Amino acid sequence: MYEDAMTAIHKSLFKTSVEKNLTYAIELVPEKGRRGMIKWNTEHKQDHLVCFLGGNLMLGATTSGASTDRVSVPPLDEELTESARRDWKSGLAMIDTCVDTYKRTAT
Repeated sequence: MYEDAMTAIHKSLFKTSVEKNLTYAIELVPEKGRRGMIKWNTEHKQDHLVCFLGGNLMLGATTSGASTDRVSVPPLDEELTESARRDWKSGLAMIDTCVDTYKRTAT
């Protein structure tokens, strides 16, 4: 189930910004259409709480996606499955995006 959920997130929600090549997760916003059918609109913005997703991906990569009993920090490629390597790299990219956003935001 975890693997399916992470694959769906990668396939449907992750995008890369044009200007800075930063990874972010789009938002899917439901809208009731004709005959009560739900239509999903995309918003290319990332809520600050999505920043937790980066760490969750990295945690999942080193637990659910570990191909060995012990995983180095940071993990070596051979210690992770293919999907776990994908999740680790995406988690790092998400965190980079959040750090970049916080650096550019006035407090």
